[in-house]
Amino acid sequence: GKIYNYIVHTVLGTVGTKSLHENNVRSEDRDKIMKTIIDMLPDVEGVEEVLQSGTFAASFPELSKSQEWLHDNAQCIDGIYAGASTIPGAEKGAFATRAISEGELISPAPLMLIPERKYLDMHAVKFSGGEQIRYVEKDASKGEVVSQQMLMNYVFGHPESSLLFFPYGVAVSFINHKSNGKGANAKLVWTEASYHDPELLLDPIDVLKANKKYSLLHLGMDIVATTAVSADEEIFLDYGQEWEDAWEAHVNNWDISKDWPEQALELNAAGEGKPFLTIKERKKHPLPAGVMTTCHISLSDNQEAVSDLDGIGVYEFNEENARIGSNWVICEILERGTIGDSSKEIYFVRAWESGEFQSELMVDFVPRAYIKYTDKPYQSTVHIGGFRHPIGIPDEIFPSLWRDLKFKR
Repeated sequence: GKIYNYIVHTVLGTVGTKSLHENNVRSEDRDKIMKTIIDMLPDVEGVEEVLQSGTFAASFPELSKSQEWLHDNAQCIDGIYAGASTIPGAEKGAFATRAISEGELISPAPLMLIPERKYLDMHAVKFSGGEQIRYVEKDASKGEVVSQQMLMNYVFGHPESSLLFFPYGVAVSFINHKSNGKGANAKLVWTEASYHDPELLLDPIDVLKANKKYSLLHLGMDIVATTAVSADEEIFLDYGQEWEDAWEAHVNNWDISKDWPEQALELNAAGEGKPFLTIKERKKHPLPAGVMTTCHISLSDNQEAVSDLDGIGVYEFNEENARIGSNWVICEILERGTIGDSSKEIYFVRAWESGEFQSELMVDFVPRAYIKYTDKPYQSTVHIGGFRHPIGIPDEIFPSLWRDLKFKR
C-alpha cells in the first residue's frame, strides 16, 4: 500500500503531470484532472488482483473463461506447424505438434466464403509507361481468362459448385495431398464449434450469394485425424479425385522442351557483384520482356529535394530510412559511379513512388544493395503455365443446395 500511494500521489503528481504544475493552470482544474487520473488506477486490492491474474484478465474479466468452459466451447489452434515436406519438390508441409488419436481434431479451419469462382480469374493485362512499366491494367481488347490467382490452390471447393471457401486456420494451407489409402491421415468435416452456424448449410446458394456480408458468414470445418498420428508426423488430406486427375493432366501435358524466359531470380543470381546497367547501356543489352528494375527507396516525411532536374525533384538516398520496411519501387538507372577512390558503387536513378498517382522523383547516391531485378506483374513462372485447382470438399458432406454447376465425373 505504501508503494502504491507513493507511485500515485508522489510520482504521478510531479512527473506524470508536469504540465499541470505550470503557472497558467488553475488549482481547481489541476485537482480535477489529478482526481480523474487517480480514479483510472486500481486501488490497492485491485493491484494485488492484477498481480495474481494478469493485466488482461483484470481489464477484460468477461473474456476470462474457466477450463471447463474452454473444454466445451473452444478449439486448440496449435495442433500443426509448418516445416519442410517429406514429399520431394513440395517444399512446405504441415506437421503434428503432438500425438493425435484417430477421430481427434488436428486443426480448426474457419472459412471465408468466396461466392464466385470467377472472382479468382486473371485476365490479360497491358503495361504502360515505357520499358520500365509504371501501370498495369486489364487489357480490354483481350477479354479471355488466362489463368486464376494462386489462391485457387489453397481454397476449398466442389466441382458442382461455383462457391469457394478460404480456410484461415493456423498452418492449414500447408497441408499437402495424398489419396485415401495411400497416405492420407486426415479428412475435412463440418465443425461443431460454437462459431459455426449449421443453418447456413441448409440455405440455397442464391441466398448465400445475395448476402452482402458473405465473407463474414459463420462457416467452418475441422481437419480430423483418420488414423493415429504421431508427434512431428506430416499431415495429409485427400484433395479429391478431381484434383488428382487435374494434377496428372497438368504433369502429363507439361512441355519440358519449352524455352522459358529468364526470370528475375536468375538475373539477380547471375549479376551478383556485377554493376547494373544504365538505360543508355540497356539499349544494347535489354532486359527480358518480363523483368524490370526496382529500387528500395524510402524518403522521410520532411525530406526535401536537394535540387531540381527538368521539373523533377532530386533527393539524396537515406540509408537509415531505407532500412525500415520494404518499399521497392519501379526505377531506371540514369548514371553509375563510385564514392571517392573506393569501389563501392552508387547510382543515380529515376523512380516512381508506389500508390495511386505514382509520382516521379530522382534519387542520387543509391547503393547497389538497394537495387534488384523484379518480375513484372503476372510474368513469373508462378503465373505462366502454373497449376490451379481448389482442394475438394468430400462429396458426401457438400450441401445439395449449393450445387449450381454441372460436372461430368
